[in-house]
Amino acid sequence: MFFEAHRLSIFTPRALDVDVILDLMIHDLDIVLTFAKSPVREVRAVGLPILSPKVDIANVRVEFESGCVANFTASRVSTERVRKLRFFEPRQYVSIDYARRDVLVIRIDDPPAVAPAPGQVSPDEVMARAAAEYLATGKLDASVIQTLAASGKIPTGLMMKVLAAKNNPEKLKEIAKGLAGAQAETPPRLQMASAGFEPTPD
Repeated sequence: MFFEAHRLSIFTPRALDVDVILDLMIHDLDIVLTFAKSPVREVRAVGLPILSPKVDIANVRVEFESGCVANFTASRVSTERVRKLRFFEPRQYVSIDYARRDVLVIRIDDPPAVAPAPGQVSPDEVMARAAAEYLATGKLDASVIQTLAASGKIPTGLMMKVLAAKNNPEKLKEIAKGLAGAQAETPPRLQMASAGFEPTPD
């Protein structure tokens, strides 16, 4: 797995008593360490002071014992505000934009999976179905995750938990139960969908 993190900010006269690693990069380091769950093998870093006595722009490459590699870039002297984390693994790419609060998931299946068109299905029903599907099959559909993220129904914090727990079946089951439980007071049609049944047409 390969991680690419960018956290850039326009210069402001705050937190100048620490360098950009403790000011900005520390958040991405914490997130990636949560994902990697592996001891660090090697760290390579470079940084420069630009507008303050401390390091204002830095790039860090971290290699883990598991073979995972992460590249971090942090700057507080940028011309734009960027908050992005991307990670790549065989046949899958995930991009998280904290500033825009959106998530892009691209996955290549063998054979390629074709996701059904969402039509007019409400985000609540999609959430119930996604939770029920995971509880029934143990599979979390990337296209469903992306649909939920785009709907704004799943906060970025919850999305991070889902992605961090994707290799932890028990944790995913706990999250799925929470999502399914949130539908307890939804209309009967949604409750039936969350249980894996479709109502017959009137």
